[in-house]
Amino acid sequence: MKIQPVINCDSLSCVEQRIRTVKSFLPAGETIHFDIADGTFTSNITWNAANELRPMIDYYNGQLRIGVHLMVDKPEAIIESWLMAGVKEAAVHLERLADRNFFKYVCGEYNAEPVIAVSPETSARTALGYVDDFKKLLILGVKPGLSGQEFQPVVLEKVTEIKRAAPEVIVMVDGGVNLNNIKSIADAGADIALSGSYIFNAGDPAKAYADLSNV
Repeated sequence: MKIQPVINCDSLSCVEQRIRTVKSFLPAGETIHFDIADGTFTSNITWNAANELRPMIDYYNGQLRIGVHLMVDKPEAIIESWLMAGVKEAAVHLERLADRNFFKYVCGEYNAEPVIAVSPETSARTALGYVDDFKKLLILGVKPGLSGQEFQPVVLEKVTEIKRAAPEVIVMVDGGVNLNNIKSIADAGADIALSGSYIFNAGDPAKAYADLSNV
């Protein structure tokens, strides 16, 4: 199973430490995702300083491929600041996206992949309304915001329904991913699984990443 680490932090120091950890085991060219929560669309606020990202990318000489998951109320207002910082993949929630054409256009201007994020309560039918314009869907297994929540198994039915209707779409699953549910996520049809707390809270993050990847 293809696994991509998720960094969900409330401070720059946490972000920097987790990047160092990930760099020690993540294969070259793989994506690191950042959860960005604004406290409006979500109940919590995470580190969200796009201007602090570019120096980190420059420090690693462009070796970091960064994706952001913008769990925010007005994604169009901030998306360009993250793209300017060097993000190569950006996910925004269809529940808050007002202008899908602008989102797709601005990502194209910065050679970044646009991704549509889908909250647990949003139906597969609604998500499928975006597959003509977007080739990646990020299906949340938890409520947007806090790290460490328990995965909602009902989301697996959504993944399967989407893949049956649109097999060409890349389906990513994020939230509560661990070794106990990764096989079910893969069997449901997901192409990529994102994991944060399971990896970073492990005594050996590299082994946790490898264990998930080997399923």
